[in-house]
Amino acid sequence: MTKPASLAEAIEQLEKEGSTAAKEVKAFVERDLHDIKQALAELQPYVAGLKSGLNKDVKQVQQQIEHSVEERPWAAMGIVGLTGFVLGVLFGSGRK
Repeated sequence: MTKPASLAEAIEQLEKEGSTAAKEVKAFVERDLHDIKQALAELQPYVAGLKSGLNKDVKQVQQQIEHSVEERPWAAMGIVGLTGFVLGVLFGSGRK
């Protein structure tokens, strides 16, 4: 970097340096963005598989719960009532 002879030259040098730095930062960000997009594309099939497996598990649990409630409806009502009572005692005790 040479010493500028005038204010105009100094401004011109700063603009060139700023432009070069901005281009370097832009290239760095674009490269990182490309890497992130590639990583996300590679993860997409894995996430889709997890979602499919999770949906199957949720449906199985739902069917098991429905079957249990159909077999013993009064026990299910008792569990719901007891759970409501416990939650009411825990979270409602501070309100008066």
